Amino acid sequence: MSFAAPADFVSARLPASIGPLQRTGENSCRLRAVLSDSLEWVALRLALVDCEFTAHEPPQLVEYLSHLGDRLTRATAHRHVTARTTADPASTERTEGRPPSDPQKE
Repeated sequence: MSFAAPADFVSARLPASIGPLQRTGENSCRLRAVLSDSLEWVALRLALVDCEFTAHEPPQLVEYLSHLGDRLTRATAHRHVTARTTADPASTERTEGRPPSDPQKE
């Protein structure tokens, strides 16, 4: 895994048992994970680091992270629709292809 964060930031958020962390730059580091735990556990730990990262291998972890990301996105999909219609009542008119009404023209 490659992280877009300083090594000390990442290491403070991951248990040492997950694997060795190597500094690759001032604001980047790389982890060679030891997968003695389940893929699910490792994926959740990586997500909790709270910074951008790229999973390179193993393919099973990369695939699991992709599915997890999809699932988390779907979990909040209703929020985007609700927030839009609650914040702007005229947005329902826009979704029907009509411009919102202008109260000054009525």
